[in-house]
Amino acid sequence: MQEQSNNHLPLPSFKIDKNYDILERSTEAVKHFKAERSFLAIVDEDSVNKVKHWLQPEHDQMRIEVNVFTIDEELILVDLYVGWISELHAEVLVVKKDEAFSRVMNQLAQLRSRLQDTNMQLMVEKERLEVTMEENRQLSAPFITLNDDVALVPMFGDLDDKKIRSVEDKLLKQIYEDSADDIIFDFTAVGKISDYGMVGLKNLLQSLSVMGMNVTIAGVDRSVAASFQQFEVQKWNLVFQHSLESALKSMNVTQ
Repeated sequence: MQEQSNNHLPLPSFKIDKNYDILERSTEAVKHFKAERSFLAIVDEDSVNKVKHWLQPEHDQMRIEVNVFTIDEELILVDLYVGWISELHAEVLVVKKDEAFSRVMNQLAQLRSRLQDTNMQLMVEKERLEVTMEENRQLSAPFITLNDDVALVPMFGDLDDKKIRSVEDKLLKQIYEDSADDIIFDFTAVGKISDYGMVGLKNLLQSLSVMGMNVTIAGVDRSVAASFQQFEVQKWNLVFQHSLESALKSMNVTQ
């Protein structure tokens, strides 16, 4: 039968054995905690292993921070001050953490929760942005059938390797399914072409050459035209026109 002890202390205290069974408890302990047989019964599940590890005779006197349940099932953060009377028995004093400290801990927990929510929202927005950017890249090179023999691919904006890769598979599939033998790439609305963009464009033109397509490059300015000098123009069936209008006229395409 459990007895009350240390009734003079204004704090909850327990006398336990090495198996964590409660032998005695103070008046304050009776007031604030349920009359459990085992001290572990009032300890939060996440703190049990910590208590088992540190509440051992070899640790003698010590302090550990754990979460415990009050008589009202409220989970509170406390310090356990432990002193072993012998190899068999220990005194455990329970000191609730300062309320200001608890408020700070709660605020930190809420902040961590908000940060996690914010990070999740940022990840979702990042994914949406990446999808939108990918869609924009693909729309920057639509495939337009002009007649049975000729198709037009107008290019827009700055060209880099990502944009070329985004449109390449789609274009090759559309070109394969279309009956056109001549493709006009209109560069009139193109800004800058990065070095990697030129490499990607070179690979695309090589693929079209293998497919037997006749490719016309229209609307290329001088700075971009210089980059095309490295390409095997004759081998790849490439023709250059200074404007889209001249390219259409050369192919007898009526606008």
